Amino acid sequence: MNASHILDALGTIDDKYIMEAKEKSFMNTTKKARSMKRTLALVAVIAALLALCGFAAYQLGWFDPWLQKPSANPVQTVQSAIEGQAGKEYTINVRVDEIKVDEDETARVVEMYSGSELAQARGWTDEYLAEHFIVVYASYYVEYDHTKTFMDDGYTQQYFYLTQDTETGEWTITDNTSPNTSAAAPAPVLWSYQPLLSSKLPAFPFAFRIPHSTIEAECDNGMLIGYDDHDGTAYPQGKQLSVSNGSALYWTPQTEGSEELALSAEITFTIYDEANVIYTGSLSVLGESAGDKPANAIYSAMLNGDSGLLMEQSAETGGAIIFA
Repeated sequence: MNASHILDALGTIDDKYIMEAKEKSFMNTTKKARSMKRTLALVAVIAALLALCGFAAYQLGWFDPWLQKPSANPVQTVQSAIEGQAGKEYTINVRVDEIKVDEDETARVVEMYSGSELAQARGWTDEYLAEHFIVVYASYYVEYDHTKTFMDDGYTQQYFYLTQDTETGEWTITDNTSPNTSAAAPAPVLWSYQPLLSSKLPAFPFAFRIPHSTIEAECDNGMLIGYDDHDGTAYPQGKQLSVSNGSALYWTPQTEGSEELALSAEITFTIYDEANVIYTGSLSVLGESAGDKPANAIYSAMLNGDSGLLMEQSAETGGAIIFA
């Protein structure tokens, strides 16, 4: 068959087949385009919902970062953070009354952090803390629009903990706390979660050195465990727990049915002498995953409010001792 025969044969192909092939190709391309448009639209909707949820949490004050401008002067950094509150939609008024570097509080906190597990987790050596850590005290007044946030307004005192970038020389706020919990109360109790260390229980122990009959406790994250009260079958555990005199209260970041660790928890407790309530209080527990060992974490615990109780580190258990 020569070339002319081939051309003649092609010429006999019905035009409708060519048109059908074109239509199918066009329909397939259209379907793909529509599918791609639907996918992009769905992604846009999800992104918008996430943004709206984050914005709503920000507006209500659930997530309230300091809008700071790092500076070579730590006082200016704190000043920018406090004044940055005025730029938030739920803030009506902010007025700074006093702001200064607190040398005594700096020395106290540096001594508290030096050599601690928390400092190691954050990469703070003793030398770094001595030269590049500072505490700034601030007293200011803030007024909020309570139709937009639940945060309390009024006169506020804060200690701001700042660290310095060794390359730029700029100071950045890393933590803040109020003077009544920083100067008057004991330092936070630290505990390390190391599940692969067989000699250590995977739970934060709280020993109550107070005459009592029972303690009723409840947590919002993680679980409470009665490691001192094995019933012959298992250890009692759950979000709520009752422990008797002589037994410690243990909190673990492990969550039933999940491999993720709880990095924060609020533990409320009531101490009884028979039927009489003698103390009530709450504990705030915060954790940070260890960067070099993701399975491990460092936790700090603080007593909240004015319960009439004190708490300190226990060298014996590695946890906390609570006493009156």
